Amino acid sequence: MKRPSAPGPVQRAACRRIARGLALALALAVASAPCLRPVAAQGSPLPGAGQCMAQWELGPCLCGPVPCGVLVQMNVPLAVGEIVRAPGDTLLPGSGPTGPSTVSSSLSSTDNTAEARVWAVNRRVAPLASCFAPCVPEPLPDAAQGAGIDPAADSTGDAADGAPPPCPLPFALGGIVAAIPGLAALPALTLAYDSASDFVPWHTGCRDFSRALHGAACASDPLLPQCLGVWGPLLPRQMRDIGPDPLLHSAKTAIRAMSLAHDPFATLEVAPGVGGLLQQALPRASDCFPVGLPLPRAPLSLRPPLPSRDGRIAWLYWHPALCCLSPSQLASCAAFASQ
Repeated sequence: MKRPSAPGPVQRAACRRIARGLALALALAVASAPCLRPVAAQGSPLPGAGQCMAQWELGPCLCGPVPCGVLVQMNVPLAVGEIVRAPGDTLLPGSGPTGPSTVSSSLSSTDNTAEARVWAVNRRVAPLASCFAPCVPEPLPDAAQGAGIDPAADSTGDAADGAPPPCPLPFALGGIVAAIPGLAALPALTLAYDSASDFVPWHTGCRDFSRALHGAACASDPLLPQCLGVWGPLLPRQMRDIGPDPLLHSAKTAIRAMSLAHDPFATLEVAPGVGGLLQQALPRASDCFPVGLPLPRAPLSLRPPLPSRDGRIAWLYWHPALCCLSPSQLASCAAFASQ
């Protein structure tokens, strides 16, 4: 019998791609299954909170040498992203558009533009604290760093390389918060990013100019580290995206804004990305779904995300975390998820 020949470079590369694909699919499947029943909006500062918790008990956790609880892996609410059509607009109660609408640069439904605002979820505020306060979000691969370029090299641009003018430095958020109506009713939310005050970088993508040149490769290999799976490249993190339908553009834009909140603004503790879950919060709560995979559609999903007539959508992002929970906290989490 003829001995089979050793695999050549092409075969080995194909095997590596298949292995990476299987690993990504497994990670996304674990992250997305199964979702718990949604929590009613009454009594909760977040719409649909609790839907995507999905708990796995890993064993005891230790406080020094002494067991002090149960180590649980579950998804926790990390941020809310508002995707709106006008600078200064917000979906918070009692608020509405405060300026002229941001219009698309063409009549094509695949040439999308939007403004964004990100709110970090304070998990130490009641009623979230009874379940989520002991949780530490786990780091995921950061697509903003996946292009292999130093972020500091892109913060000012380089005229010799044809880059746009220098980007403004990250701004302070304190003055913006006081001008937002309805915020006092939502103590679990802290402003983490506002595109209206990040006007030039958000409208031009200048902050990611040189790194964004690598994004075209996502069309042929969505598993590259700078890609959000089949959603395409994360970079440049800006308002405009050509290609996806408006609903996918809204979801992707929320992740882009959350990525900016993490880096360079450092107002979000971890970077969002593939491995996390997204859920439409407004105009209605949807089923949760993995970042980077096709959006769920009916009839496969009982509550798929829906387009908004006015283009204003809020997204709730869930991030995997490790939690050391006492028996009473485990009971609180179960009650929180089953209301």
